[in-house]
Amino acid sequence: MADQETPGVVQMLGEAGGCPEVEWGGRKWKVAHPVQKAKALLELYLAAEAVAEVEALEGVLPPDRYKRAYDSTLAAVRGKHFRTWGPGWQAAVEGADGNYLFLLSLLKVHQPDATVADARALLVNRPLATLAALETVCADFFSALAADLLEPPAGQAARAAEMTARFLSALRTACGGS
Repeated sequence: MADQETPGVVQMLGEAGGCPEVEWGGRKWKVAHPVQKAKALLELYLAAEAVAEVEALEGVLPPDRYKRAYDSTLAAVRGKHFRTWGPGWQAAVEGADGNYLFLLSLLKVHQPDATVADARALLVNRPLATLAALETVCADFFSALAADLLEPPAGQAARAAEMTARFLSALRTACGGS
């Protein structure tokens, strides 16, 4: 059970205040706090991308292999594969595009029309401002998320802290920092 002395995600985000903004392309992009809506948007986006990838194989794979791939993907979507901490979620967040996808989930809270291209453009064209906004809203988010679980899996808090450090380090590197 989470330590009662340590503020959990709900308490931390309940006092989060306004969202930082990054100006780019004649628009002010609000970078939301990693609230439940952002979490759900990331999970939905990852599941939709997996379905789109397998649908693109229709007519390319033999029908029996396509059906197996499609059925497997739907089973993963129905299960917890793309839910927070699930294997699909972890692979995506830790993958090469993880920083863009995570930023996209935060952008979509206030800009539902945001795309991966928009997230990439912000990180490429306004790296320091985007990094500052991300660090403002989620500097230790993964660790707080793990601490807020009722019964965190063994080692999950340490894994969350490690993920946070790697994620922010990758962002800093991508933004030309150290």
